[in-house]
Amino acid sequence: MGSCVSRSTAAAASAITTTTAAKVVFRDGSMAQFAAPGSTVRDALGGERASSSASTCFVCCSDELRFDAPPRAMAAHDALRPGQLYFVLPVSALRRPLSGQDMAALAVKAIAALGASATAAGSSSGVSSRGKNARPAGKQRPQATARVAPLVAAGADHVYGGYDSQKTVRGDRTARINGGGSIARQRTGLQRLSAISEGDE
Repeated sequence: MGSCVSRSTAAAASAITTTTAAKVVFRDGSMAQFAAPGSTVRDALGGERASSSASTCFVCCSDELRFDAPPRAMAAHDALRPGQLYFVLPVSALRRPLSGQDMAALAVKAIAALGASATAAGSSSGVSSRGKNARPAGKQRPQATARVAPLVAAGADHVYGGYDSQKTVRGDRTARINGGGSIARQRTGLQRLSAISEGDE
């Protein structure tokens, strides 16, 4: 009886830990989770130094990515927020606005990274080498997967998948992205069909 309670408590603690970890998707498509609060952009870029020069890249928050606007580079001392998704991008991305193709590519990369992380968590007990505050891969709880349904509107010239948080761009369009890696674009009058989340957070 006591062992059952112990396992239940451990599972609950693991769920809380995974939910509060900050997720960073690197340029090579890999992902690491960092303790949050407690980790900074400098910690995330420490993992990037293992494969390339950190001076050629920057970290940006997924919530701040918008269509037709360049991404904003976070300062090295900025804290990573619990449950937030971040991307490491090349500095060249700072000089041009993000297109629909750019946003879609980031969504695909995030979904692939989250899927790979969930698979590794279920089959490996190794420790991530992406910096001192990165969480052990073997202790990660499998990530929830998302089936992204399209957003449809008469006359819309693009159709993307739906997601949770929302940003307004130029008054009549919105761009949204969440920790599941889904990205969407919509115009006024757009109707959301569905965005079904599979698995528990």
